[in-house]
Order: sequence, then structure tokens, then C-alpha cells
Amino acid sequence: MERASTPPAQARRSTRSTRSTARPPSPPTPAADTRRIVSSLSPIHFIPISITK
Repeated sequence: MERASTPPAQARRSTRSTRSTARPPSPPTPAADTRRIVSSLSPIHFIPISITK
């Protein structure tokens, strides 16, 4: 029973790490980081929004 409860905990942690990597960090990142994220996504709508923020 205890062993079965350990795997789910790790799976939940892995999902959290993947989510944080997919989405940009909440704290304000430097302009270089924002430009790199924008270039990787290359969305026209994200560029003006990121500059405004």
C-alpha cells in the first residue's frame, strides 16, 4: 500500500515541473529572456503584449 502511494506523488511532481517549463515564469524575467520566449513561440500577438507588460 505504501509503495503504491509513492509513485503517484512522483508523477504529480513531474507534471508540475513540465507545466512550469511550458509556461513562462511568474516573476519578471529580463528582456533577453522574454525575447527568446517570443522568438521560440513567434506569435505576433504575444510581442506587443510582452512589450506593454
